[in-house]
Amino acid sequence: MTNKSKNASLRFKKAFTVFSLTGLFGLSNLSLANSLEESIRVAIKNHPEVQAQIKEHATVRDEEQKAYSRYLPQILLSAGIGPENSENNTTRTVAGGGSETLKRREAQVLVTQNLFDGFKMQSERAREQSRLDAADYQLIEVAEDVAIRVVNAYIAVVESNQVVKNSKENLLSHQRIYDQIQMRVKSGADNKANISQIRARLALARSNLETALNNLYDAESQYYELVGVNPPELTNMPYFDYDLPQNKGEAIDLALANHPSVLSGRHQVKAQEMNVEAVEGDYYPNFFIESGASWNNNLDGSAGRNDDAYIMLKMEYNLFQGGFTDASQRQAMSQYEKSQYELDAQLREVRKNSEVAWNAYKSSDNRVAYLKDYVESTQETQKAYEQQFRIGQRSLLDVLDSENELLRAKNQYVQAQSELTLSKYQVLRALGRLLNSLEVKAPEAEQLPPGKKFS
Repeated sequence: MTNKSKNASLRFKKAFTVFSLTGLFGLSNLSLANSLEESIRVAIKNHPEVQAQIKEHATVRDEEQKAYSRYLPQILLSAGIGPENSENNTTRTVAGGGSETLKRREAQVLVTQNLFDGFKMQSERAREQSRLDAADYQLIEVAEDVAIRVVNAYIAVVESNQVVKNSKENLLSHQRIYDQIQMRVKSGADNKANISQIRARLALARSNLETALNNLYDAESQYYELVGVNPPELTNMPYFDYDLPQNKGEAIDLALANHPSVLSGRHQVKAQEMNVEAVEGDYYPNFFIESGASWNNNLDGSAGRNDDAYIMLKMEYNLFQGGFTDASQRQAMSQYEKSQYELDAQLREVRKNSEVAWNAYKSSDNRVAYLKDYVESTQETQKAYEQQFRIGQRSLLDVLDSENELLRAKNQYVQAQSELTLSKYQVLRALGRLLNSLEVKAPEAEQLPPGKKFS
């Protein structure tokens, strides 16, 4: 085999390997994000903000488990060995008035079971359960936020691709006119000044295309940041086939009733209410059962075994803590009132967002209809101007202006379509129903390993 044949064979093998790896790794990822719904699924599964919130949820879950653990018996085992020097009545009697050094050995087990602590355990458990419920909705809220950003990025890529297409068509039209003018000048049917004019507009058309391409690259980068893979060739707006409210009032009512941030806020208020009750438990005595047993040897200078066992009902009542409990109660009440104000602020924000989203949706809907007429009229004008230019009724400047007017009209129409499509999804986001409407499963919180859950 010649060197040339060997090199060709080697290049083929490399190309085949690269293609195979691309198919295994690159294309498999891209295939997951061909549709808007799949793009959102991939983003939610991998986005660091969602993963961080899952870990935050796990933290709250473990706090709830810690609160429940107080219902269970507490068992303490201790053991020790070492020399002990003792001087007491026993050693003075046995050792003739002196001290005694023995090797002390001891082991003890202590079991306590809380019976009553002023309902503190129940309140703390209820507090942590409410915090866990709030964390459930916070996880959905973060996922919905990532989802609407994916929608925005997806639509931006589609819009940018369509603007690039319009810019290419505009460039081809200018190139065609440039060729026609050159032929007319050569035949003496036109003057050379028009060559300079069309050349300038041709350069502008090329510049517009470069700008459109740069905007496309930016949109693709934003998509990658959210989804984690490069976008496929997106040329069509996502098809929207989801139910929307009938009017603004219905949208506001649905948002205030169902938005995850509102539901999370309500559970946060409940958690702080339970915290107030938990602090009030410090004003009550604690009752608990304590049982213990010890196995000792050479204890307190007395040689030999010394074992005991006991069980008793005990009570502890903290009569004075220097005002600590009163301060804790005031602090808990302030936190409760703060959570109420935060919920009120959240309700206002959700109401505002739902109104803004609805207004944008209705405005964009009207704007698309107007701009569609604008594009159709501009296309007719451009064709008429070009025909009139051929018979000398229009100047070259009129034709070029009509071409640029058509490009602006097309791009404005594309932008309006993008805004309309996005506004529909933003209405769903404002209602807190984006993932549910798109049938995209919300991220699942981490589960405790088998046997680790207390309740």
